[in-house]
Amino acid sequence: MEKRHALFKTELEVAPVYLKKPRRAAGLVHAVFLAMTLDALIERTLRQGMSQHGIEALPILPEGTFA
Repeated sequence: MEKRHALFKTELEVAPVYLKKPRRAAGLVHAVFLAMTLDALIERTLRQGMSQHGIEALPILPEGTFA
């Protein structure tokens, strides 16, 4: 939970976006929040499936593991 909160509060590596209306800024923050929530749910489902099948790591990242 703390990792997700820290990720939401830090700067993401994206190009700057200049919005003229506060509603658009709020909408953009909401879209980012939804994307991060979906990412967390996908990761959780994957980790649960890995534990059910006895898989400890997946070599899908450049580091060689998914742990």
